[in-house]
Amino acid sequence: MKRDNAETGVLFELIAHRYENGSLIITSNHGFSAWGEIFVDETMAVAAADRLIHHGYLFELRGENYRKKMVRVKTEAAS
Repeated sequence: MKRDNAETGVLFELIAHRYENGSLIITSNHGFSAWGEIFVDETMAVAAADRLIHHGYLFELRGENYRKKMVRVKTEAAS
């Protein structure tokens, strides 16, 4: 789902402000390849990802979604 210019602009400004000035932790359930579909401007998405990756560390966590797991557990307990 694409966000509007205000939302993605604020995120980009935060990333740009922290770039080479301090730490920033961002979590997302979307890979960088999908950011072009979220940002209104694909160029802004690429620039944001570039700033995050340049001096960053990427951690990819795999596993079952916690919320889905809890729904399943509650559904099974109610049965």
